[in-house]
Amino acid sequence: MKKFLSVFLSVVFAFMLCQTVFAQDGHVHSFICVKVDEISHTYSCECGKEFTEEHTFTDWQSNNDNGLFTSGTQTAICTGCGFEKTEKVIGSSVFFHPFFELYYVLKDFVMSIINRLI
Repeated sequence: MKKFLSVFLSVVFAFMLCQTVFAQDGHVHSFICVKVDEISHTYSCECGKEFTEEHTFTDWQSNNDNGLFTSGTQTAICTGCGFEKTEKVIGSSVFFHPFFELYYVLKDFVMSIINRLI
């Protein structure tokens, strides 16, 4: 009888603890993502409770956008909020050389200035 009573009281205590943690004052939190930045994302409930957590990214995926003389990019996506982080993959082109990269950057810059003047 003592075992049954101790198990029963343990279950009742655990149930009461769960109610306290998950549903205070009869309210069940419904969190939505309200703010995203480079480092973290913030969730908020209509009752005003908020929490912030850092991004957790997937593995890097290649975007397959490298050209003959230009490097490509790769992207990682946050599993919590969908924030995408993209970075350049240096050396992913077929004929990579730093001067080719510099050439295309300078060419784009000069062409943008010429287009503004025209």
